[in-house]
Amino acid sequence: MGLNEYAFFGMILFLLFVIIILSFFKLWIFFDTFMFLQKKQNFDKANYISNSSFFKYYYRNKLGGSVAYDTACSVLFFLLSSIAFVGWLRYGHMNYGYLNYYYGDTNEYYFIKIFIYVIIFLTFINLPTLATIMMSLDDKSDILIKNEKELKTYLAENLDYKLLYDYYKANGVSTVAKDFSIQNENLSTKSTADLYKFCLTYYILIDDRFMFIKNDLLGLINGLSIDEKAATDTNAVGEQIKKALIDATDFYIVARYNHNNNVVLPSLQNTLSIIKTKANETSKTHLSAIITGAKVSEIKELNGFRTTTIDKFKDTIKIYKEIYDVYYSYYILNILITNFFVFYAIIVFIYLIFKIALNSGAEWVEDGYNMYYFFKSLSSAGVYMPIIFYYFITSPIILFGFN
Repeated sequence: MGLNEYAFFGMILFLLFVIIILSFFKLWIFFDTFMFLQKKQNFDKANYISNSSFFKYYYRNKLGGSVAYDTACSVLFFLLSSIAFVGWLRYGHMNYGYLNYYYGDTNEYYFIKIFIYVIIFLTFINLPTLATIMMSLDDKSDILIKNEKELKTYLAENLDYKLLYDYYKANGVSTVAKDFSIQNENLSTKSTADLYKFCLTYYILIDDRFMFIKNDLLGLINGLSIDEKAATDTNAVGEQIKKALIDATDFYIVARYNHNNNVVLPSLQNTLSIIKTKANETSKTHLSAIITGAKVSEIKELNGFRTTTIDKFKDTIKIYKEIYDVYYSYYILNILITNFFVFYAIIVFIYLIFKIALNSGAEWVEDGYNMYYFFKSLSSAGVYMPIIFYYFITSPIILFGFN
């Protein structure tokens, strides 16, 4: 084998090696998500789509996520297919004639030939499918981004920043909340709009469905340079937090909310009753009048604010689910194919190394080494049973693990 032949095989091995690495990354993304959601301590988080592969590796970072791996693999499949096609044009063999009926044995020939066919098949499947999926998602993604911005702006306009900042001062960014007092709040002096902001903010701070959003808000405040001496001016602090929230480019709401629960917010009577148990006597009297219906106009106006909030969430949730359903159907099939392909690629990669070693005269490879000896070595090493067991475990997980 001359220098050109070694360069040829080296290029093939390099491309194949990169495909194997990228395939393992894709599988890792999937199984990392699955294993995270199977842990007992994360069971209650299983409904949060922010823990899914879709959000963590696609929606949040299109260029650095699973779509990037898919695109890179598709390009590499295309390059390998092009090399095979050039070999067929020049030598009449897709493998450039190095593996044919007169070289090695028939099993060896078909083992490599079928692998080349698989590469070509994946090229013609991956590139058009990926392009189609991305084009179908782009329009919806633009709508989703628009809805997300509107929802974030709405949330920024309807938070009680004094309550939020007081909570931050008491708890910091700790996920375990300390006792938090609202005894100093005189809720009877608040306008109906301000009372709703208080209710919405309080609910976000105490309810697990808003846990991730709350943590993101506290983290946002933690990243600000707030002058504690000037922090007595709660309006100024509030405006600073509000501006940071509106300007944040990596602050997602729908994907950070447990949107499998379509209630979004509980009834106002429920929220007001919770607040009432923590409030001072003046506030309790005021809240009791609203809860019992004695103040009809206030409860009607509060319910109007609540309905608007729910609609804002539901509009964004709807488009998010549409994108998620389209992407995940493609994603699961892609992962299943990758799972079966990667072991074939590994075996071919190892075998080609043996063949290069044989042709270079390496003493550790027997003369006439072919597929028969290679598979016999794999069988002696007990490789087959672990691979079968792996597919027996992983295939059902991929197909049904998130259903």
